[in-house]
Amino acid sequence: MKQILLGLISVGFSFIVQAGIKEDVTYLASDKLNGRVTGTAENLEVQNWLIQRLKELKIRPAGNTAKTSFQYPFANSYDFKTQEKIHGTNIMGIVYPRKNWTEEKPHLLIGAHYDHIATCWKKFDAEDSICNGAADNAAAVAVVLSVAQNLADSIQSPVALAFWDGEESGLLGSDAFLKEPSFDLSQLNAYINLDIIGLNLYAGLENHHMIIGSETGGAKLEKLVKEMADQESSKVTYHRLSYAFGHGRSDMSSFIRHGLNVPLLFFSDGDGPVYHSSSDEVKNINFDKVSSIAEVIRKLSIQLSKMSASEFEYRQPTIFIDKGTFLQIVLTKIFGTNHMLKTGFPVPTYSDLDVVMELYEKAIQNAERNKLKPESVKKLTDLLNSMKEIKAKGNKKLFGMDNYNLLKAAAIFTATTRELTFVP
Repeated sequence: MKQILLGLISVGFSFIVQAGIKEDVTYLASDKLNGRVTGTAENLEVQNWLIQRLKELKIRPAGNTAKTSFQYPFANSYDFKTQEKIHGTNIMGIVYPRKNWTEEKPHLLIGAHYDHIATCWKKFDAEDSICNGAADNAAAVAVVLSVAQNLADSIQSPVALAFWDGEESGLLGSDAFLKEPSFDLSQLNAYINLDIIGLNLYAGLENHHMIIGSETGGAKLEKLVKEMADQESSKVTYHRLSYAFGHGRSDMSSFIRHGLNVPLLFFSDGDGPVYHSSSDEVKNINFDKVSSIAEVIRKLSIQLSKMSASEFEYRQPTIFIDKGTFLQIVLTKIFGTNHMLKTGFPVPTYSDLDVVMELYEKAIQNAERNKLKPESVKKLTDLLNSMKEIKAKGNKKLFGMDNYNLLKAAAIFTATTRELTFVP
């Protein structure tokens, strides 16, 4: 009887969490907010909404060093598209333990960008051309708020929250903050980043999700992430990939570029068929998956709040030709901002092969359901076979071109999802 009662309570709590997340996503991805573009009146409305939500959750402001404001305004001048100075505002807060007062600095930072874009691709017979950004990144913002809701009762050290602005313009908000943090980052043991969640990439992969970068915290963080994800494995299959598959994609890249030496976790579904389109709407969000992600991050946050940075063995990812390097500047001047190495050349790990191959196999197995053209199936099949050849060489034989081909295979897998003619 006790187990049945606990099960019913769990189901009821899960329903409440999911309902709250859906309500927040519905607001953030509404037509009236017109994409939440940095510097617009709609973006300012979201700022005020976020501040009100944080106040309701009794989260303390952390946007300035005096901790009297949630807003962290910044101006950045390297928007590659317009070459104009961008003025934006991060929203920052800190959750302190309710049961035991502590003067410790935050042990964990959780972040998601709240801005989106002004113009996007109209597809799947969308009713309008508004870039609602439900998966990118309203659902992620909603998850951070959901995680924060009851965190104070469970954590043992402060947990900081960041709602980044200017991400779509080049990770501007996180970059500005890390140049001049508004609070002490010296005790951080991890940064958790969320960007593009709740999408179904392919038919057959509806309840699959990526957790990227756990190897940056060494074996102890990898084990912790696996344990927390395994507890949710009946609902969602969580694939763990190395940081290489997230570099340049979202705000965690700013931590690498500023040399913070903090372990990084990136939760993402990848691009999917509605990426940066007018069909990135609430109706296309997989809320069962989103609520599962929220639960994994909640459990991770509680555990990480009990741990110090010294417990993890930080492993810095290898990134060649990264943003800001001389060769990157030369390549950009010659080929423009969308050249092949625009995010640098991160080096994957041998274990990534198994994950990418599994995703390929599931997409190919469901080729008919995914309405893939014969040429697309052949391309995916050829790439899968090439990965099998790389794996057969063994770990010690994973050299330059193999690394490149593995990253290329992942990029083509993602690009193919953008070409689907339906929303899975």
